[in-house]
Amino acid sequence: MLNCGVRIADVEAVHQMGVSSKSRKDMGECGCIEPLSKMLDGNAAEEKESVAKALPTFMLYAGNRKIFRRDERGIVSEVQLLDPSIKNLDRKYPVAVLAALAHSSICRKQMVAAGACVHLQKLVEMDIEGAKKLLDSLGRGKFWCVFARA
Repeated sequence: MLNCGVRIADVEAVHQMGVSSKSRKDMGECGCIEPLSKMLDGNAAEEKESVAKALPTFMLYAGNRKIFRRDERGIVSEVQLLDPSIKNLDRKYPVAVLAALAHSSICRKQMVAAGACVHLQKLVEMDIEGAKKLLDSLGRGKFWCVFARA
């Protein structure tokens, strides 16, 4: 098992390689998305931060969004990163990933079930980029947001 510093360096290298649409597509097809989503469950805040920075770049390619959506735990992990009580994490990255997935009603339901509405309301108050738009897109099914608050 690699230590945390090596994993962070690996994620940053993968992020740097994903600058073109072709490389994002190729890397997604090679299987980079699933390990990245699993790294969101890591203990180190620095590891989560590096993965959170890399994932929005890969979500620009629709095929990678499909791969990420297959792993239900990935969406839940991204929603957990929205929690304002987690220190030293720029929330614009998880918001960007979830916004890329919000076009799917199934993903929106998973986000709401994981508690995204509650976290997003706090992020809107904190004036985090993209939080209001994401909250509005989740609010299309306002019925679901009621259950998340209960």
